[in-house]
Amino acid sequence: MEFGIITAILVIVIYILLVALLWKNGILDKLHISAVGPLLMFKTRRGVALLDRLARHERFFRWYGNVALGIVLFFMVLQVALFIWLIPATLQAPLSTALGPEMIIGLPGINPIIPIGYGIIGLIVAIVAHELSHGVLARVAKVPVKSMGVVLFVVPIGAFVEPDEEHFKQMTRRNRARLHAVGPATNILLALMFAGIFSLGFMGSVEPVEEGVVVDYVLKDYPAEKAGLKPWALITEIVIPNGTGVDARIRNREEFTGIMERTAAGENITITFLYRGTHYTRTAVLVDKYEHLQKYDNASNSKEFRGKGFLGVGTMSADTVSSTLAHPINYGSVGKFIGGVSYYMALPFGGLQPMESPMTDLYHVTGPLSGLPTGLFWIIANMFYWLFWLNVVVGTFNALPIPILDGGVIFKDGLDSLIQRARPLWDAEKRARRAMLIYRATGIIMVILLAMLFLGPRIGALF
Repeated sequence: MEFGIITAILVIVIYILLVALLWKNGILDKLHISAVGPLLMFKTRRGVALLDRLARHERFFRWYGNVALGIVLFFMVLQVALFIWLIPATLQAPLSTALGPEMIIGLPGINPIIPIGYGIIGLIVAIVAHELSHGVLARVAKVPVKSMGVVLFVVPIGAFVEPDEEHFKQMTRRNRARLHAVGPATNILLALMFAGIFSLGFMGSVEPVEEGVVVDYVLKDYPAEKAGLKPWALITEIVIPNGTGVDARIRNREEFTGIMERTAAGENITITFLYRGTHYTRTAVLVDKYEHLQKYDNASNSKEFRGKGFLGVGTMSADTVSSTLAHPINYGSVGKFIGGVSYYMALPFGGLQPMESPMTDLYHVTGPLSGLPTGLFWIIANMFYWLFWLNVVVGTFNALPIPILDGGVIFKDGLDSLIQRARPLWDAEKRARRAMLIYRATGIIMVILLAMLFLGPRIGALF
């Protein structure tokens, strides 16, 4: 982690020095590139004609703008409620789970969970779709667009559409709300589309190469580690001596748990497992599960496990990951729904994205996509996941009621409209002053709520 941060800092320093050198020698001006501090802005008139052609479908885009406004307001309220609900959890979270400063920067290569290749492509798609939507709605509202462009800071971090300021200020609240809403809403709708392709198209096409249980984690200095088991090994068979389960074929986690419950501490068992395409057979001497629970969990009600065998692994059925990702939404209950969505979003934090060997070695491709080379299949699958992930992050973040964000502008205009209806006798200046006060206070509160995701465990550790 520290090596990654140092590398990122070196890259940024070299980039800033290079920008300064190009600016000093007038090369940026020759290339029609503007420098705002370390940010490079590439401006062009190309693409404006495309906005005009799309804006001809005025009725559709006005309808889409209204739908987008509803989407943004929904996610705005949902996120505010979620951040407030998470405060107690962050304060009680262990200090070891606190997010580091590198997690604040959502740039590929700097943020450790965002891979450079997939991240750059996903970010470009997200920001271009976001700004293109703004541009089309600007033209629908008859606001001239002066230029379009890309913002670069080491990697592309944004795109922009530059409308005529005077015309922009004269827009009605409704048109302005539509214009700001379509950016985040387009990202969110694209995210849903990419998630569908990843889940139904790709994860729905994979099956485990064999039945068994997948090793989720391996405890250090326990029998499993000594036997050579590693995460993403597939246990297919366990042989227990004395005829208590000879040649016990393992098909799922329930069978694995049932067999392990029949073992005793000190027994020497034989384990057959698959790892990176190769089968291995190893022996392991089981330890006492009761002693483990007392040592690590301080369990008071664990006497029933005294003398039971313990291998020292966490397991899941072989099809758990593939079936969960193919059908992530569970409508059985609100809790299951939230859990499924959270698991889906948290794949990068758990090291499950990008999907690579040895994880991918456990699955083979079926159906129409089986014609793709295996390596290419997983590259495309990963790409669709990151298109989903970065679009949903860009879209939902911009929906927050924070100044300078799209959600902030929508919130401010809506607030001004509500105050006008509630206090019709107030003059425009007083109304604007009160709206600005609430707007800024809300922005500060939102920044504090966001900061709690990083500071919560550290604050909780002080008490």
